[in-house]
Amino acid sequence: MSLDSEDTQPRVSFYCGDKRLEIIIDEDKFSKILDIINIKEKIDDFYIKKKRLEDLLHRLGISSNLKGYTYIIYSIYLTKEKNINNTRHIYNLVANHYNTSSNAVEHAISHAIKRGWHYAELGMIDKIFGYSVKDIPTNTQFIIMVSELI
Repeated sequence: MSLDSEDTQPRVSFYCGDKRLEIIIDEDKFSKILDIINIKEKIDDFYIKKKRLEDLLHRLGISSNLKGYTYIIYSIYLTKEKNINNTRHIYNLVANHYNTSSNAVEHAISHAIKRGWHYAELGMIDKIFGYSVKDIPTNTQFIIMVSELI
């Protein structure tokens, strides 16, 4: 597929077998098509990152049936995509999103991390992070460490 600019209207030409087909698209529609393609790419990228994050949390022993699991995913999304690094602010945003309190979010994340640390395969945590992690990390440390891997 190629974009030709012989006149002011966008033209998309492509080959179907040995025949060249050309479509003239008005500028507004062409712009909307590009916007849709851009949105689709962003959505695809988001779901790829989300799947990688879910796999990582599973390997870290954090079960998806814990509330903290969902809160961790949203917290990392806020950290990576929205560049929010203040943990208190993240807790408030997560709490508002899930209609709960920031204290409940903090506790659920902490509980999920502690459970994961006890249920993860021996040596898996060190292997994932690439260095020895002796103590259970704080919520902030965990969110930062995992964010760096995604």
